[in-house]
Amino acid sequence: MSAPLAIGQRNTLTITKRVGFGVFLDGGDRGEILLPTPFIPAGADIGDAVEVFVSLDDEDRLLATTRYPRAMVGEFAALKVVEVNDIGTFLDNGLGKDLLLPYGERKRELKAGQFAMVHVGLDKHSDRMVASMRLDRWLDKTPAEYTVGQEISGLVAAKTELGMKIIIDNAHWGLVHHDRIFTRLHIGNRLRLWVLKNDGNGNIDLTPQAPGPAGHQQLADRILARLEANAGVLPLGDKSDPQAISDAFGASKANFKRAIGHLKREGKVTLAPTETRLVK
Repeated sequence: MSAPLAIGQRNTLTITKRVGFGVFLDGGDRGEILLPTPFIPAGADIGDAVEVFVSLDDEDRLLATTRYPRAMVGEFAALKVVEVNDIGTFLDNGLGKDLLLPYGERKRELKAGQFAMVHVGLDKHSDRMVASMRLDRWLDKTPAEYTVGQEISGLVAAKTELGMKIIIDNAHWGLVHHDRIFTRLHIGNRLRLWVLKNDGNGNIDLTPQAPGPAGHQQLADRILARLEANAGVLPLGDKSDPQAISDAFGASKANFKRAIGHLKREGKVTLAPTETRLVK
C-alpha cells in the first residue's frame, strides 16, 4: 500500500501515462497529478517512480514539479517579503507562486524587501500552503532527548539578550549564548551545531564549535589550509587581538591557541607574537 499523498512535501509517485504537455502521476485517492514536460526527469517513462514536490496551482488543481521550495510544509525559513496588500503578505519561497502570510499570522509590520522567519503549513480548509510567524505554535513541546556532544542541524531564528535562538531539526528551540559566537550569525543561517547542555526542561545550549579534540582538529585543518593558500604566512599569532582571530576563523583565541599548539607539536608551524608560519 502506497503512502498517502503529502501536499506541500516530497512524494515518490509512479508515472501512469504520457500526454503532450507532460506526464500524469498516480496520486492515489487524490487522482492523477500532472508533472509538466520541463520537469520530467531524463529517461523517465510509464511505470517509473519519480520524486516530486506536490502543491496546488492557481486553479486549486494538484500539480507536481521536480523543483523544491525554500521551505516545505513542516519546515521553517527566513523568506523575503515580495508584496503586502489587502489579502496579506506574500513571501518568495523559491517557486513561481508566492507564499501567503495571512495578517492573523503576522507578529509585526512587514514591508517589501524585508525577511520574515516563518513556519510553512497547510490551510486546513483549502490545502494551500500558508506561512505563520507564530513559531512556538509549531514546535514540539515534549522534552527533547538530545545528548551532550550530539551534532544537530540548526536554523538561526531570532536574536535575544542571551544569544541567538536556534530551531533544532524543525522541532525544538535551542540557544547559542553570545559568548560562544565568534562569527557573524544572521537570521535564516543554517548551521551545524553541537549540544552543550540539555536540562530536559526545554533549555538546550548549543555551540558552533565541535567539542573536544575533534573541534581542535577541525580548526587546525582550517589554519593549515589558510597557510597553504597564503604562501605559508598567517598574520595571526600568540599576541593577536581576539577579534581578529574571530573574524578570520570564527573561533575564540583560546581555541585558536590550542589548535596552533597541536600544529606546533607536530612540527608543522612556528608561532610568533603576530604571525604563524608554515614549516617547509
